[in-house]
Amino acid sequence: MDKALCAFCSPERTYLAIVEPKSKGLELDFIATTSVPIDLENLETSTSEQGLNEFYEIANKINSEYDLINFSIPIENTIVSEFPARPNITNDEIMSIINIEIRQNYPQFNPQEFPT
Repeated sequence: MDKALCAFCSPERTYLAIVEPKSKGLELDFIATTSVPIDLENLETSTSEQGLNEFYEIANKINSEYDLINFSIPIENTIVSEFPARPNITNDEIMSIINIEIRQNYPQFNPQEFPT
């Protein structure tokens, strides 16, 4: 594992850290946070714009080198599902399967509300 820049978007703020594996575990080389969140589904809000500006300011101040970038989004904004597929399945067929999966497992949600 190489030195990694890690960014995690939470509902409260965005965290940036640089970590590097060492013999006793991960060593923290850098850490910072924005004061407001970045809403990945609505980047045009004033809060998201402020969060993005803070993110850019922090990123520009990083003077450490890194080999990888790991970007994480909150699990509450993610649906992970596994379903069988066949070779050459079309995008429309995949979307149909995803819509069925959402309707069956999350009947309280409208499948059209989920960006893909």
